[in-house]
Amino acid sequence: MVHIEVAPFEKLLSHFRFLVTLRSQEGKYHSLILFRLSSSADNHTTEEDTDVSDNRQLYAMEAQCPHLGADISHAEIEECDNSMILVCPWHRYDFDLRTGHSETGLKACTYDVQLKSDDAGVENVWLETPEEFADPPPPPPDMTKLRIHEIDNRSQDIVEEVVPPDNPPKTLMEWAVLILGTANPTLKVQRTKHAVNLYRTGQLKSIGHRSAKAPPPPEVPPREELYARNTVAPGRIGKRKNRPVMLHALANIEQWAYVSESIF
Repeated sequence: MVHIEVAPFEKLLSHFRFLVTLRSQEGKYHSLILFRLSSSADNHTTEEDTDVSDNRQLYAMEAQCPHLGADISHAEIEECDNSMILVCPWHRYDFDLRTGHSETGLKACTYDVQLKSDDAGVENVWLETPEEFADPPPPPPDMTKLRIHEIDNRSQDIVEEVVPPDNPPKTLMEWAVLILGTANPTLKVQRTKHAVNLYRTGQLKSIGHRSAKAPPPPEVPPREELYARNTVAPGRIGKRKNRPVMLHALANIEQWAYVSESIF
């Protein structure tokens, strides 16, 4: 486990969170957020007390939520039992600052933070470096040719592509309505990822919220019969936990689409 020196600890007493950007070579960056949740070092404490208390209150986590890659620099921090929990401001996903685990089943990347004293007795913050720490994530796959096979009641294959060949969406609003009208959960996820990538990379030239031809969203998003049957009473969730979780994930995607509709 390799650590790099970030800064003297006293330099971090001015704020409680910092954006740390690592670079291995020109144009390749990796962003982390360093959290300082303890103020005990603001007072005069012994070296032993500082090691015990402040080491547990320094955390580092990826700067993007693993759910949809949104920025979490403004996330809330909550105390739960003996853990400190980060709550994503976008869809309320929760992540343990120490382990990265979430009740949703996702896991955020967290990194060890240590306090070490140098020869002059100055405490410095050292941060664990991620493997290939400065390399950006791989480019998103080309999903325009991905095909989803659905089997209807007559056992016939229906082939549907991520990007519809006839009248493909050209605006963010059109993508949002298409996502809401997609019943297949796998295709819904793929279309959401593709639309987010188009929007972030500037390939969508218009939001489409002012267009008179903007398509209306469906009253109720369609569901495949298999997943509609997975809706269960609260008292029976314990036995079928994974299925409501899938519905929750689909609802999050639909929430993103509805938010896109409403804020513009």
